[in-house]
Amino acid sequence: MYIIYLDYGGSVANQMQIHFSILSFLAYTTRKPRIIIATDHPEAYKRLEGLVETLEVTPDTFKMWRGEMDYSFRIKIKVIQYVVQHLMNNQLPPSAIMYMDGDTFACSNWDLLYDEVTKGVAYMHINEGMPYLTHGPSARLWRDVKGKQYAGIKIDETSEMWNAGVIAMPLSKATDVCDLALRLCDEMLNDGVRSFNVEQFCYTLAMRHICHEIHSSEPYICHYWGNKKGWNKVQADFFTRSLIEGHTPEEDILLIKEMDKSVVPYYVKVPIWRQRFLKWIDYIAPQKQTSLDKK
Repeated sequence: MYIIYLDYGGSVANQMQIHFSILSFLAYTTRKPRIIIATDHPEAYKRLEGLVETLEVTPDTFKMWRGEMDYSFRIKIKVIQYVVQHLMNNQLPPSAIMYMDGDTFACSNWDLLYDEVTKGVAYMHINEGMPYLTHGPSARLWRDVKGKQYAGIKIDETSEMWNAGVIAMPLSKATDVCDLALRLCDEMLNDGVRSFNVEQFCYTLAMRHICHEIHSSEPYICHYWGNKKGWNKVQADFFTRSLIEGHTPEEDILLIKEMDKSVVPYYVKVPIWRQRFLKWIDYIAPQKQTSLDKK
């Protein structure tokens, strides 16, 4: 299996998340996945040399992948398509791919998932339900697309939304899935759909159409998009300790496996009134800052 990560823009926080994710996946399997990072900063992964492969992509290419509508999540579709094509061009043996968002980590042994994807089973993270029954971004997306047809697929009450923090499928179907997801995405964007989660809706539709069944990776993988602040703190402490004590990546893999990952929640719901209250406090009582004078 090939595990794919995307890193662009040079964010240290994102690179830290990817490092932690990679080490966790190596900690919880007896298999030997090949890990590929598509990035414009390959130097950020020198410490993992021998454990990962970097595929350098220029900043201009990433910018081009945003498309005419300048949609950042379109890059995710393009990068999976790009890596799949790279694998096919190099005539690598038939296998499977698993794309991972950086804000994920393995929380239990995932050998079974590895084996099932290799045999042809498709996975995404979790089923977020039918957009027409939800609230927030998915509900707004539904209002824009309901009853319409994109790339030959009609959007109706049977169209579901899966979280795309994990996208796993056999390599033999990956080209068709990526091509269809891209076509769906571009047609929706050209139709004026502007919800941020267009990309994951399009991947859901494409995976359903090409792979038919989708299974949840949740028993094996944690996706902490709802508490990045909390997990970034955990990771910053972990890698600071690693640096101070001079750990090797192999030692870090063992330590991640021993961590109690139930202490920090993967999702924290912040009430809107609290956000407004804190914004108001910052306005009426701003923090005083003192910095060194520039000389």
